[in-house]
Amino acid sequence: MNLHDMQIAQESVDDCLGCHQALTLPPENPEIATDGHTIYHKEIHCVACHDAAGLAAKPIDDQDQWMAFRTTIIESLGRPNEAPYTSHDLQRQIDCKRCHFADNPWEISEIVTRTQP
Repeated sequence: MNLHDMQIAQESVDDCLGCHQALTLPPENPEIATDGHTIYHKEIHCVACHDAAGLAAKPIDDQDQWMAFRTTIIESLGRPNEAPYTSHDLQRQIDCKRCHFADNPWEISEIVTRTQP
């Protein structure tokens, strides 16, 4: 199934687990823990890490869920608006520094121990 077929077959990125559940459960699985799929990331939506468009990743206000965010301009107001967004530009490779950087606003560790499978 190519990516186009996947997008037609699945109604949303929430359906990522329809094919990729083995990559996330159980989170203690050492084979996947090195790839970022750990118990510490169970509230992070797939798109927050696997977006390839360079969208910001952060928590949704008043929720434990993290998501990718897109900034658009509200023409009637003439100002930017940032909102959670389900990216369609996805990749396997991730960059932990999107969230784990020095002085990040969430006070999460800058240090990430990760090995490539």
